[in-house]
Parts: sequence; C-alpha cells; structure tokens
Amino acid sequence: MTSTSTSNSSIYKTTTSSYKLMTSPYTSSNHTNSSLIQGDRHICITTQEVSIVLNIITIIVGVVIVLVNFLVLLVSFKYPSKRFVALNWLICHLAFADLFIGVTIFYWYGIAEVLNVPVSSTEKVGFCGLSGVCIQASIQGLMMIALDRYLLILKQVKYSSYITKQRIFIIIPLMWIIPSVLQIVIPLSGSS
Repeated sequence: MTSTSTSNSSIYKTTTSSYKLMTSPYTSSNHTNSSLIQGDRHICITTQEVSIVLNIITIIVGVVIVLVNFLVLLVSFKYPSKRFVALNWLICHLAFADLFIGVTIFYWYGIAEVLNVPVSSTEKVGFCGLSGVCIQASIQGLMMIALDRYLLILKQVKYSSYITKQRIFIIIPLMWIIPSVLQIVIPLSGSS
C-alpha cells in the first residue's frame, strides 16, 4: 500500500513540475532563448519553424482556393446557359474575386514570406490594396447574390424588371472599380 502511494506521489510531482515548466518558463536559469515556444522539455520548436509551417499551410490553402475557383469558372464558361441568368454572372464574378484572393494569399503570404522576397513600400501598398479590392469584391458579390435570391423569392412577378442584363453588366464592374479607387488609387496617390 505504501508503494502505491509513493508511485502516485512521484507521478504527481512529475506532472506538477512539468506543469510549472510550461506555465512559468522564465523562473529557471536554463531558459535563456526567448524565441522558443514552451511546452514539453523534450520538444523545442522555434518561432521560425512555426512560421515556415504556417506559410506552407498558407501556400496549400492558396493553391486549393485557386484550383476550386478556376474549376468554377471553367465549368461556367464551358457550359454556358442558353439564356441570361443573373445568378450565373454573379457566381462567376464571385469565383473570379476569390481566385484573385487565392493568388494573393498564395504569393504574398506564402511564396514571398518563405523566399524572403524584398518588397518596397509602394509594392506593399499596391499588393495590400489588391488584396483589399479582391476581398471587397467578393463580399459585394455575396451581397448581390443574396439580393438576387431575395428578389427572386419575394418579388417573383417583378424580378425580371429589377434584375436585368444591363444592370448586372453595370453592377459587376462597379464592384471592382469602387474598391480599386478606395484601396489602390487613393493610397498610392498619397491621400489619406
């Protein structure tokens, strides 16, 4: 009975000491490298290794985004509708915007980070602006799809007068022009 209580207390002491190691790593003089993520004392991962793993995951996500949206565009253009369907155009717009989001994620947050590509401040503003334009165009595309479905469900009789080919062909470029001016043109011109 005493051997069981002794082994249990040693297990408790081991887990307590490793817990103290994880919660307060700077109490001991052995912990001098601040770039280590603390955890099990047998596994030491640097922040650079974590950054590389996250960049590789970002590259994979970017490639998947690009491929999926490219397939959506390919199917939409390979099998076009016989008549004008506003939803098809809005889905193509959304896929195009998301494709550019995937490209910016793939390059900017993946390849450029891993290869340490030098970037000027103008390129940073332009590239961040391009990311912002793509994100805004994607969100606006989702809003237009929601509006299109709302009008189709609740205003079935007047739907064809609300959503026309001319209006869609005006709205889609506006969903790119307005964010481009706000995210790229104004910041690059020096205005705040």
